[in-house]
Amino acid sequence: DPLTQLYNRRYVFNIFRDALKRYRRYAEPFSLIMIDADHFKRINDQYGHSAGDAALRAIADACNSAVRESDVVGRFGGEEFIILLPHTEAADAALVAERIRRTMLRDTCYWQGQELDITLSLGVAEAGPVTDTLDKLVKAADQALYEAKTSGRNRTVVAEVVQQAERNSLPEIKAA
Repeated sequence: DPLTQLYNRRYVFNIFRDALKRYRRYAEPFSLIMIDADHFKRINDQYGHSAGDAALRAIADACNSAVRESDVVGRFGGEEFIILLPHTEAADAALVAERIRRTMLRDTCYWQGQELDITLSLGVAEAGPVTDTLDKLVKAADQALYEAKTSGRNRTVVAEVVQQAERNSLPEIKAA
C-alpha cells in the first residue's frame, strides 16, 4: 500500500492461504486481527484527507510496533487493517490487539498542530474447525470487529468459535 507502506490486501490473502494449508496439514495455529479506525470520517471531515492520511500512517506504525517480524500487517481497505499472526492462538492475538489499541491511545497523532483523536476497534479470530477457510476466518474476525464497534468502540473482541455437533454454527462472539 503506497500510503502506509504496509502489504496490500491481495498479498496478505496469499499469505493467509499458505497459513491455512499449514493449519489443515499440521494443525498449526494462527490468528487474524481485523482493525477499524473509530469515527474516521470525522477526522477527514474536520481536518481534511491529508489529516486522514496521517492518521492511517499512525495506525500502521502502531500495528508494526506491536507485532513480531513473522507477523503480516496489511491494509485491508479504507481505514481497515488486517494482521496475520502465525503460530498464535486467539488469546495471544488478543494481547497483540490490545497492545495496538493502547499504543494508539498513548501515542498522540498530530496534524498541523491539532491533536487527532484516534481510537481503534479490533476483532480477533483463530483458525479452527468452524473457521477453516479464508472466508470463514475473515467473517469471524469481522463479526468480532462489528461487536467491538456496536458495544462502544475502542475495544478488542475475540470471536469464540464453538463447533456443536447438532448444528454447523457461525462463530459466537465473546467480548475481551
